[in-house]
Amino acid sequence: MISAESIFLRRVQGSDASLLLQWENDQNNWSVSSTTSKYKLGEIITLIESLADIETLKQARFIIVNRKKNLAIGAVDLFSISFEEEKASVGILIADPKDRNIGLAVRSIEILEEICVDELGIYNLEANVHENNASSIRLFEKIGFSKKTLTQDCKLNNADYIETLLFEKCLKK
Repeated sequence: MISAESIFLRRVQGSDASLLLQWENDQNNWSVSSTTSKYKLGEIITLIESLADIETLKQARFIIVNRKKNLAIGAVDLFSISFEEEKASVGILIADPKDRNIGLAVRSIEILEEICVDELGIYNLEANVHENNASSIRLFEKIGFSKKTLTQDCKLNNADYIETLLFEKCLKK
């Protein structure tokens, strides 16, 4: 199991641009995101610069860092933030498949929940998960998200239609 001291989250920085470009352009990740075409480095830099203003962009991205190696291993995002409703959607990427299924995503979202409550005033999180993404379904169920609904068909990469599950979690005030 991953200890609290094994990883930490930090805000995305300009020096992360090349790494984010690599992750965003990895077509293996596209099936669980809305990405359908490759990004350019300039687009990633613009995104990073805009993330400084969470209030306006309604989005925040954090880099998951392996503390021992001081190595970025993934990212966790808040998007569709509504400060009025104290609500946001969450997404997570553990970049290297070898780092998956060992507790890193669980611990990352636990840390993100602390940031939501302590710094952002967000008390309600939701996650949309494709019904064929067994790992993400297990993740969100394990950390206390409740499966609420099955949404309309979602077309992925101009191919198959996949249903999407909505998970929700209320963080206690």
